[in-house]
Amino acid sequence: MPGMVPQYIARKREKLIREVTDRSAALFIASQRGMALPVIFERFNRDGLAEGWSDNYICVKKKDVPLGRITSCIFDGGKVDPEKI
Repeated sequence: MPGMVPQYIARKREKLIREVTDRSAALFIASQRGMALPVIFERFNRDGLAEGWSDNYICVKKKDVPLGRITSCIFDGGKVDPEKI
């Protein structure tokens, strides 16, 4: 089709966009360390940790917290790849 971006260029652009968004997400998560975040814990994982989401959509895992209620907790980290920061 005329005017269409060739597949190899589209794949290259997709990879670049994915790298930029992954790095941006890692930087944002790292910036939230030490902050008090409101979290709704929804379930327990296989390790017995409660998993939930903060108001800014960070997945948080903690032990000894109630499910189904908004709980304020200090965010002590997250799964951040140091290569992306």
